[in-house]
Parts: sequence; C-alpha cells; structure tokens
Amino acid sequence: MARFYGYSSIDRNKKFRLEDFELVKRDLLNNLLIRQGTIPGRPNVGTSLWDYLYEVIDDATLNQLDNEMRKSIERDPRVKVENILFYTQNNGLLCEISVKTVMSSEAQMLKLFLNTENLTANYV
Repeated sequence: MARFYGYSSIDRNKKFRLEDFELVKRDLLNNLLIRQGTIPGRPNVGTSLWDYLYEVIDDATLNQLDNEMRKSIERDPRVKVENILFYTQNNGLLCEISVKTVMSSEAQMLKLFLNTENLTANYV
C-alpha cells in the first residue's frame, strides 16, 4: 500500500496521481530546477547547483557539486543520499544518485541529466 500520494501534470495526459517513489522523484527534480533565491520571500528554497555547471570540472568543482546536490536532495525528509557519481557529457552533466527512502531499505538509483544548453534536468 502506498505511503505518499501527490499529483503532477508534467508529462502526463490523464493520470495525474503519483505515489511513493515516483512522487519522491518528481519532487526531487522540481527542487533541483529551482534556482536558489528566485522565489520571493523564501531565499533558502532551491539550489545553486546550476552555478557550478559552467565552471571547470575539476576535483574542487565536483566536491562543490556533490555537496550542493546532497544538501538539496536531503532537504526532503523521505530521502537519504547514499552515493553520487558525476560524468561529463557534451552538453551537460550526468548524475548517478543512489538514494534510500523511508519506504524501502534498498537503495535505488536515479540517473539525472543536467543539460547546460537549455538549463533543464530530466531522468534518463
């Protein structure tokens, strides 16, 4: 039986209801798409992750990306980050994120592509 229920109209025609891990994935993606400081009156909402994508990808930048990604994801009390790996691609960054949720004791893998051409993120 599902523990979490929510709704999303993104990429959906009829069935808007999301449950459990699908809802968590959508909420995480929504959070990562908000630039920190862009919501009036809520300066701590969002992430500064996108600021690092135009830097030279070295160990220091990867460490900052890892910290920012963990901070952003772990704001959600349903999720705990196990591991994050980054891979550069022609027009962005592929992130493999291993997470555990309160709904399961097993880690699940999220593959997220951060596209620097159009500043979007989506699951692969």
